[in-house]
Amino acid sequence: MRKLRRSTFSSLYELSKLKAEAAIQKVKVMENINYAEEKRKVNITLQKPTTSYSAAVQKSSEMNIQQIISQ
Repeated sequence: MRKLRRSTFSSLYELSKLKAEAAIQKVKVMENINYAEEKRKVNITLQKPTTSYSAAVQKSSEMNIQQIISQ
């Protein structure tokens, strides 16, 4: 197995933060809600540390759409 450098981990962490921001911004615009509310929903939806933020955002959006349909 290839040994990864510490800088690789920090780069991956920064990349995941950028992806999280992009996912939050995308859903924020689609649902026309404020940033803090969407970030709170993403943090609530994110149950496992291995789940990506974009997957959590997508799941959050699907849950909201299902709630709207059921009403």
